[in-house]
Order: sequence, then structure tokens, then C-alpha cells
Amino acid sequence: MLILTDRLGTVTATHIAGGDGAYRFTGIEPGAYTLTVSAHGYTPHAETMTVGDGAAAQHDVELSQAAEREFVRHQGTLSVD
Repeated sequence: MLILTDRLGTVTATHIAGGDGAYRFTGIEPGAYTLTVSAHGYTPHAETMTVGDGAAAQHDVELSQAAEREFVRHQGTLSVD
């Protein structure tokens, strides 16, 4: 599960990534956001990011497995409409 929140803490978008970890948010306004990523069996992770005006932002996140410390990578794009 991926949750995108704005600087005020308002949830802007949510997404459930596919089995390959890919995700895409569309229609995101330019600005600063926090991307929170969680998956069953992995330690949740949150990062701040900035989406520029008129550009897509590539943002990959690695989660560590809770018990064994293995990694899974989520790759995605946020596009500004």
C-alpha cells in the first residue's frame, strides 16, 4: 500500500502496487509530499519528496523485510497533469 500525503498531512492519493512493486499516481499537483509505503511482512517506510511543475517524478523505495532484512523495490512515477 502506498499513501501520498501533502505537507498538511492530508491524504492526496493511495495505491496498491502490483506484484512487481510498480505504482503510478496521476493528477498530482506540484509540491512537497510524504510517500508512505507498507507491505505485509515488511517494515513500513516514509520519505519526503517534491513534485515539480509539469514534470513526472521517478521515486523508488526499498522496504526491508521485517524478520530477515531482505529488500523489495517499488518503482513508480508521479505525473503532473
